[in-house]
Amino acid sequence: MIAFGYVVIFVGGLFASLVAWHHVEHGVLLQPLQTALALFLSINVLICLWEIVLFFYVDKIKAEFDGRKKKVERGYIGSFFLFEEASLAQALTPSFWTQVWSTYALVDRSYADTHSYGWAIDIGNGFTMLVPSLIFAVGMTLQEKLMPARVLGIIGLFSFYQGFYGTVLYFMQYCVHRRWNDHGSTPFQIFSMVICTNIIWMVFPLLGIYASCQLILSDDKNPFAIFV
Repeated sequence: MIAFGYVVIFVGGLFASLVAWHHVEHGVLLQPLQTALALFLSINVLICLWEIVLFFYVDKIKAEFDGRKKKVERGYIGSFFLFEEASLAQALTPSFWTQVWSTYALVDRSYADTHSYGWAIDIGNGFTMLVPSLIFAVGMTLQEKLMPARVLGIIGLFSFYQGFYGTVLYFMQYCVHRRWNDHGSTPFQIFSMVICTNIIWMVFPLLGIYASCQLILSDDKNPFAIFV
């Protein structure tokens, strides 16, 4: 199986489980707000795990990045490992996923530099957002069985705002430092690997902020009604 297949299985499996569980608990299938946030949080859980890898295996990432720069011409990223064959044993090995970062570093070398904002904000997101992401994903379904609406809303508000704010600052520094010049990134690489990926962490956190504010400010007897 190609490496991307394992990504689809992980994210798709978590997402499908959250949606199916919500349907069993509340009798509603594909409720728009819950479905959208469940998808985003499923993706974010995987990204958090990769960001933890970024912290623990940064030396390996630097070495892979240096090797890639020597092998590929300026403006190219070479073969993309996500579309190459990978065994289950490899997929279950954290160090295998360092290639995510050593490849992305060709469009933004921040991820091979521990002194950069990009590296710091992503490892920060990895360690601080993993548990809140799971709590909010589960809380949309368990609701009062897990915690009061306002408590879940506060957790969500802090978490989603952090994700939005961090992404805005990351994109700003990417533009200010003209990171695309480091390896001669093409417009397609900038659009597909930087803009499209990071826009997810702007749009969906704003949706999460909206949902969190509703949980905090709602005077309804059941603030969780926004998810059903």
